[in-house]
Amino acid sequence: THHPRFKMIHIPIFLLVVRLVNGSSVPVSTVTSVAAKGLWRKKLLKSPTVQGFGLFGASDIIGQCLQQSADPSRTLSFAAFGGLYVGSVTARWYSYIDKAVPAGKLYSLPSKILANWIVLGTFGNTCSMAFQQLMANRGNLVQSIEYTKINALEVVVNDLKVFTVFDCLLFTVIPPALRPTSVVIASLGWNTYLNLASHR
Repeated sequence: THHPRFKMIHIPIFLLVVRLVNGSSVPVSTVTSVAAKGLWRKKLLKSPTVQGFGLFGASDIIGQCLQQSADPSRTLSFAAFGGLYVGSVTARWYSYIDKAVPAGKLYSLPSKILANWIVLGTFGNTCSMAFQQLMANRGNLVQSIEYTKINALEVVVNDLKVFTVFDCLLFTVIPPALRPTSVVIASLGWNTYLNLASHR
């Protein structure tokens, strides 16, 4: 027997999959309504795993639109990776770094920026690119590793450029109430770029 929360999440995910495969057979309003009534009531939309699934899936859809392609299986694979990555890695990392580096110290901001770049910017981006290539190459590990070796450095350097500025603004200029929205927008934009960089 499935846990009630898993039953609730099956409905909107199923409708989203049907929409991706069959075009407009399921209206967006139906998906949104079911997700809002079923998921938000159970607070699942606040789950890092669900947020990761949605953000990574949305970024792949945008990336495919820009590339003028349509591959629902690629979207679902990247969304599943996003749910796993955000839920098991990103959320725990931010929780850890907040405890390890207390706020208010002179070294707090540069320490967090450097640590985020090493862990998420380097390890996270490389794993994401390798996974996407692995899916695109249908499990060809050697080809995926070679592609990642060639292209990962550019992505890691760009991550340092983008998120150094973003983190500085996030923790010094952007009001706390607007930080969650700012992070979502930045993550969607970055994951779209990462998606395009992984499917050249």
